[in-house]
Amino acid sequence: MPRFHKTRFKVNQFFVAVIVTSVAIGMDVLGANNSVGTGGWCWIICSLSNRTQTVWMLLAGKFWEIACYLLTALVFVIAKYCKLNEKVCI
Repeated sequence: MPRFHKTRFKVNQFFVAVIVTSVAIGMDVLGANNSVGTGGWCWIICSLSNRTQTVWMLLAGKFWEIACYLLTALVFVIAKYCKLNEKVCI
C-alpha cells in the first residue's frame, strides 16, 4: 500500500474520532458524575434518557467494534472466494 494511502487512512480515522467527540461535547453529554447506569462508558452523563445513553454508547464504541468485526469477516470471505477461484480481486 503506498504511503499516501496509509497517511490518508490514518487521517480519516483521526477525524472520525474528533467528529464523534466534538459532537458529544457540543451536545453536552460528557461528564463524570458517578454514572452508575452507563457502566464502562462512565464519561456519559447518567441524567440522559436510556435511549440517548444507548445511542451514545453505540456511537462512542460498540458500533465501531461491531462494524470492524463484520468488515473483517467480509474481507476474509472475499479473500477466500478469490483464492478458491484463483481470481485477482481488488
